[in-house]
Amino acid sequence: MPPIATCVNYVKERFTAALQLMKSIEQRKHTILRVCQSIIRRQGEFLEHGADHLKPMMIKEVAEEVGVHPSTVSPRGFQQVCAHAAGRDGVAFVLQ
Repeated sequence: MPPIATCVNYVKERFTAALQLMKSIEQRKHTILRVCQSIIRRQGEFLEHGADHLKPMMIKEVAEEVGVHPSTVSPRGFQQVCAHAAGRDGVAFVLQ
């Protein structure tokens, strides 16, 4: 049977890793919220009235406004779905 100190260290390491994971998830949630808010501000008419009201928008612009790297906002890095008047689309649909 391993010594108590080894078990205690293992539990501490797992606890620290769990806290870090929770912090990362919370940070990701906050980033997603900020990106969505930016898109909604820029594409409000599209979300209310449909594709005829879609405005050009660059990933770089949203990333700069939110303060993240463009890859965070890119279609690969940001795969969220948005419901709007014309139906449901991936948020990437409004990003060029």
